[in-house]
Amino acid sequence: MSIALCQPPGAELFWCFLLCRPEGESPEPTNMSCLIWASRCPMLRSWLVTDQMRRILPLKEPAPPASEQKSSPSSGSSESDQVSSDPGDPKSAPCPDPSADQRSAASASCGAVEGCNPLSSQGPSSVLRPPMLADCLAVSGSLSAAALQAGWDALPLGHKRGAPECCPRVPIDLSAKDDLQTLLDFDRHTLVDWWHFNLFMKSCNQGRDSRGRASLRDASHLLGRAGLPARADSLVQHENSLLQAVVDLLFRAYETRALVSLIGPARSWVWSLLAHFVKQRQHQDFLQWFFALADQELDTCMFGAPFLTSLRIRADSSSFPNLGRPCDKSHKHMPWIPPSAGTGFSDASLPAELCRTLCRSATAVCRGLQAQRVDFLHSRRLRAQVRAAAANQPTYMPPLIPEFRVRVPLSQVPSGADYKILSKGRGSSAGDNDEPGDNDEPNPSKRVRIQGDGRAGDLAGVYFSMEEHLHRACGLTCPADNSARLPDAVRRNIFAILTEGPVAVSKRRMLELKKLNDRMAVLSATEKELRAKMHPDVERVTKGKALALFRELLEETGFPDMSVVDLLTDGVPLVGQEAESPLFAKRPKPMDLGPDQLKAQAPLRRRALQKMKGLVSEQDYKAMKDETSEELAAGFLTGPYHSEQEVSDILKTDAWSLSPRFLLRQGEDAKIRIIDDFKMSAVNRAFGSSSFLELQDTDYAVGLLRFLSRVLQDRSKVRVPLSDGTVLEGNWDPEMLRQPALLGKTLDLSKAYRQVSIHPSTREHAVLGFPDPQGKWEFYIAQSLPFGAAASVYGFNKVALAILHIMVVKFAAIATDFYDDYTVYEFRPAAFLLDKVLMRLLDLLGWTYAKSGRKFVPFDNKVVSLGVSLGLDEIWGGALKVENKAGRLEKIAELLQTIAQGGAVTRSDVASLHGLINFAGGLIMGFELKPTSRMLSRALSGPFQGSTLELRLACALALDVIAQCRPKRCPATILPPIVLYTDGAFEKGRGTWGAQLMGHWGKEAGAQVICQVEAYALAITLFGIRGVLKGRSVLAWIDNNACLYGFVKRYSPSASMMRLISLVALMESSMEALLWFERVPSKSNPADLPSRGQFAEACERFRAINKGDVAATDTMRAPHYEPKLAQAILTSARLEADWAQEVLQ
Repeated sequence: MSIALCQPPGAELFWCFLLCRPEGESPEPTNMSCLIWASRCPMLRSWLVTDQMRRILPLKEPAPPASEQKSSPSSGSSESDQVSSDPGDPKSAPCPDPSADQRSAASASCGAVEGCNPLSSQGPSSVLRPPMLADCLAVSGSLSAAALQAGWDALPLGHKRGAPECCPRVPIDLSAKDDLQTLLDFDRHTLVDWWHFNLFMKSCNQGRDSRGRASLRDASHLLGRAGLPARADSLVQHENSLLQAVVDLLFRAYETRALVSLIGPARSWVWSLLAHFVKQRQHQDFLQWFFALADQELDTCMFGAPFLTSLRIRADSSSFPNLGRPCDKSHKHMPWIPPSAGTGFSDASLPAELCRTLCRSATAVCRGLQAQRVDFLHSRRLRAQVRAAAANQPTYMPPLIPEFRVRVPLSQVPSGADYKILSKGRGSSAGDNDEPGDNDEPNPSKRVRIQGDGRAGDLAGVYFSMEEHLHRACGLTCPADNSARLPDAVRRNIFAILTEGPVAVSKRRMLELKKLNDRMAVLSATEKELRAKMHPDVERVTKGKALALFRELLEETGFPDMSVVDLLTDGVPLVGQEAESPLFAKRPKPMDLGPDQLKAQAPLRRRALQKMKGLVSEQDYKAMKDETSEELAAGFLTGPYHSEQEVSDILKTDAWSLSPRFLLRQGEDAKIRIIDDFKMSAVNRAFGSSSFLELQDTDYAVGLLRFLSRVLQDRSKVRVPLSDGTVLEGNWDPEMLRQPALLGKTLDLSKAYRQVSIHPSTREHAVLGFPDPQGKWEFYIAQSLPFGAAASVYGFNKVALAILHIMVVKFAAIATDFYDDYTVYEFRPAAFLLDKVLMRLLDLLGWTYAKSGRKFVPFDNKVVSLGVSLGLDEIWGGALKVENKAGRLEKIAELLQTIAQGGAVTRSDVASLHGLINFAGGLIMGFELKPTSRMLSRALSGPFQGSTLELRLACALALDVIAQCRPKRCPATILPPIVLYTDGAFEKGRGTWGAQLMGHWGKEAGAQVICQVEAYALAITLFGIRGVLKGRSVLAWIDNNACLYGFVKRYSPSASMMRLISLVALMESSMEALLWFERVPSKSNPADLPSRGQFAEACERFRAINKGDVAATDTMRAPHYEPKLAQAILTSARLEADWAQEVLQ
């Protein structure tokens, strides 16, 4: 193997240029390339910078004299208008030294947010954007034109031609998977507020056409009649694909709570066919949502059209009211004339008044909807930040570098600049010269292209030149090396333990605990007075809790939401709208039913539910009875009651809701958990939430520990960045410089929900019940929060965060909370005492927690939290080990073995295995379990067929993976990221790696294998530079969207692509590297030049030296990627990575 490293003398940067070909091929370089740029390499740090290198490397240049600035020809124009007309001219793309920028920024502001390019913690701008309409299957864009006049931002999306365009269409074919995915990805970044579908399908016409030909469909053959001519069959299949895509978009609208309207002929098979595809989705809530949409029929003449055509609109009647207008016979009709020869009825023939009416209705609704949209997008950004800190790249992160350098009218695009037309005649918008923020347009790479010749008034996006893009990329830091969502209180505790030392912090904790003991006695009278005012049921549930002390501690520590005290003293309402809380971001979800509506429906729902509920087995009934008896003894329930009348007499009303209770065996040890189904009783539908629950899950814990590890690696000073950009800086405590072990443990609240009362006013919605094996029901009334009510989740999490707040602020704990599980981290000298302090705190406050058994564990260097084992023994060295807890993989292997050997299997077995593999697969290095997970998902999606051959083979493959898997290791580097550009080409049937591999891809993927070529370019490059990647973050820039999405999601439906994704995942994990994938346009990709054979130009523009090839080994060219081969690749890559690290040290 040979690797080309161009090491410019004197630079603090090194970069390498790899031109790759397979062994044995001709010496002519082939069409795959990469460009790697890494900042501050230790090997090159002492070199001087030559004048020649200053011109082409990103080095900070001194500002020119004022006289030169005044004489500059571009000084009179704004920065947004300055676009290099010659992308190859180094002078047109000055490249300041990113490392110098970072150093100066660090010295000025102490390294805001750990020296990373931060994601805004504030979410989207508070300035409301115009609402967005997606006008799907449009021909002329009539509705889009009306929407634009009404102040909307509209996208007319269509593939058909023929009618004059009222608004320039975006030529997108929804039957093409790539185009559909592009539209879905666009919606991920700019949420569509209104989805409109024009369902004018020629193949769905009923009756005979004008030539007397029969319909292409009938009631018995909705998908198309048999024996159709080839052209007709092609039309049927195409429009079937279109309607399937419409269902995918409807499901997205259902998920995002967008407005929906569908319009089509009143008499057409399209409505039956659409319902058919919706039912295939097999998503009960989606089905209910879709069939709740109302049909309204109208005649076009009633909206000003001279002709009469009957149309049907399906939409929410409350959002689009009063559209059903049949002809009143008060006027004459003219015959309908197609807008152009050969075209059928389409949106081009929609009356203008109908379009304006639809827009007025949508605008009225969206005035209130827009705020919810911003909240929804903001909450998604918050979650993305948590996942990024845990080295899990989400799919909806904003791009690090925008697609375009600037957006200007076409007439202002400089000669020779590469550009793309974005919209027609809409004027210019703000440029992309600043770093992307929340006000930026979503990733323009997801926007669809408007084809055709441009006009002077069109809006064009001007691409970055390759030099400009490289300059920006070198100034970035990896989003995974950021912990934006970590609270400052935890950061301050980290700083305290590292600078003050374990002895001083432990003394302070003991003093605070002594004060609490003293206050407990002082507040006894206040506690009695408080409890005297409480409802007896609430007082009974919270007996033993020090509510007065709890309130005082929250006031003392500045907890932002004191209403949590009311949740304990008054109880949590099961219905109604949740009050907004400063603890969480806003994401309103209104009630589907009002509490009064729920009461009115309760008797009918109750009786229907008792008839529908199936009988339980003797075994399940006994287990359920035992668990319920324990809750009765603890005072969490009252009962049992054996008739509805008995319950009505106690509640003094017949309008009470019944929620069925069922049993769930959970986890590898089949732990029994009782669930109360408040969804079936519709109680959850009468609860409206206002908050986005940002839970501190495994991603949050990994992000916290990676943040701590980065702090620990800087031994010169303790530097802890806060969320506002300031940095706490101090000297290391001598004890901490000895690197004591970091330990962790969990504190688990026992029956946590049951320790909080429900509000007495909602007691009539807290009736639980289940039948015995003979079908006779028994009823209970819950006094405390049931497990299964939506209100329980929101109410309890606020209380749990209040307890965590006291632990962190009052006792300087480094801790996380996930529902009732608290995970605490501390260094060995202070860990034992902190354990005693926190347990005493819970005792004083009156919270019951596990004090024995398997849930009571001491501090250790391996902590099991939320079913995941976190290894802390290498935290000082910059690595965190994340793996499945003991026993999980063995349980999975046992289930897999049964299926792989052809044993009897039920749908329940497959569902259980699917859940286990889905969770465990993310913690297995390299060759992942996703293919098996997808196979199990397919087995569950339709009629269950038992142990098929495909299912057995997938399980056998998973067994091999589990047998050779290693724990996942998450690096926490303090070095800047390596910037990596790769590219591949496949033109005229020729790809990079020869006929053998290309032929194998072609068998699986057909003629278009460019996605595989691009993926292989990245895989072979990582293999070639594996010696310098250990423990580093890598920003990998890819210009193929399908390839990019595959790597971000770590999955592809293509078997060959999935093997390449797994191969890259294996390389990443074996070298303990961290890959972050980003989009780069081909026009901005430096690796595009050599991929097209332009080697001389690439070397000249980037001052590179062509050092030859990277030889692909037999293992890297293998057509089949199996676990044993993966193990061989892993071993060789890991050995070389370890060797290179030793040499560099």
